[in-house]
Amino acid sequence: MFAFRPNCPTPPDHTGYVFSPNIRGTIDVLWNSFFTAALCIRAVQRLNVPPQEPQPATWAQKLARKLDPPKLKWMFITLLAPEFLLGKAVVERLSAKCSYEKIRHWAEIDGVDWSVAHSYLANMGGFVIQFEENTALAEGTNDTESGPESGRNYKLAEKAILDLTTKASAQSRNTPQICRNISRLRGNTWVLDAPQLLLARELGIIATLPSLPLRELQGQSKPDWVIESYTAGRVIWLASELLARLAKQLPTPFLEVIILAFGACAFATYALVWDKPRDIRTPRCIVADRLPSGAWELARLGEEGPAEFFLGRGLSASGGGSRLVGVESAAHGRDGEAGGMLALWAGVTGLVGMVAGLFHFLGLFFEFPAEGDRRLWLGAAVVMTVAPGLAAGGGYGLRRLLGWYCSGGVGSKGRITYEWRQGRERLIDWLVHLVAVLFLLARLYVVVEVLVLLGYLRSEAFLNGWSL
Repeated sequence: MFAFRPNCPTPPDHTGYVFSPNIRGTIDVLWNSFFTAALCIRAVQRLNVPPQEPQPATWAQKLARKLDPPKLKWMFITLLAPEFLLGKAVVERLSAKCSYEKIRHWAEIDGVDWSVAHSYLANMGGFVIQFEENTALAEGTNDTESGPESGRNYKLAEKAILDLTTKASAQSRNTPQICRNISRLRGNTWVLDAPQLLLARELGIIATLPSLPLRELQGQSKPDWVIESYTAGRVIWLASELLARLAKQLPTPFLEVIILAFGACAFATYALVWDKPRDIRTPRCIVADRLPSGAWELARLGEEGPAEFFLGRGLSASGGGSRLVGVESAAHGRDGEAGGMLALWAGVTGLVGMVAGLFHFLGLFFEFPAEGDRRLWLGAAVVMTVAPGLAAGGGYGLRRLLGWYCSGGVGSKGRITYEWRQGRERLIDWLVHLVAVLFLLARLYVVVEVLVLLGYLRSEAFLNGWSL
């Protein structure tokens, strides 16, 4: 491998028009590819409303807030596993549309605006129910304790969890998830998703749905149409460039082919999250009309709550469980739909991931530095093809099998406890995480290898497709 510096003569003075040179450099290929990928990653970020925390006191806390770790995390996930974000976008779209259809009846009764964007916002943690000192008890409730400071919500949540984990219903395959949802209702601040918010309105915990005019919500969302239009233009230009090279039978760096596939995936994701608000930093607070009347109401809210993609993470007792942690990787739905949405998420991610894995077999037709590199690429392509289906289908299948085994009646004989069930759920999560790590390692190898392959291109690969 050696460096080559082109030497183009300068045009004569007073030349009316100068064409671009018909060759490009390695830096041109890298810059165009990475800049396009960065723009695509930015365009599809639609993160949750962040937890409301005190102002940072130290420089380290201020730096952490500026860096925005959740956004960095999801940018990294988007870079290495765009199919996961595409599956997430499909599920979020269906969940928001479904919630909108069910909530709009109550919105008409309450005389408030409600749209798909409002359902998105609720699922993002954008509506918070606040219990105050003077919040009334439900009618017919005889309780000497009053107000959230007495710990009433905490006690009811603990009672609901205890009832759920000690009865025969504890063997339901959704019990661990329901308990985690209930645990987030222990404080005086509840962050509910759209199905839970609707149930709170039906139960009378809140008097009306939150009032947030659609125009105001659109004003709070911060899409940048100039940058997003420019992103779309770059992807379209890259596609036309590769088509021109194909028509003229010019070799193409595989890096550009991968970036085009990445851009197509980002295009689909962006279209799905079109109605989802962006960069909402502060939730809308709703004052509760009354306190919960009993543990059964918290149990029902837990049943309506989201289903997390990875059950072993996301539980927070901060502030008595007032934060909807894990919602970034959770599916939302009503009457058991959350579990179905989660299965759909896994299915879409697995299917798109397998198609993307098959796509990497095209790389075998490019030149490699050595035969060992070709074999490593083949192994990485096999892992990227098999791992998504194994993680999605295998993980979901094992959970279904565990749920079927636990609901078979043997739990009532004392042979299966809630702790035993929870331990097996965590084991399945660890197995899924292991497969995911193998997938990410294979994807990282591909990223490094496509950069290495830039040093082994034929000379025609540096000719500009549109300048010939």
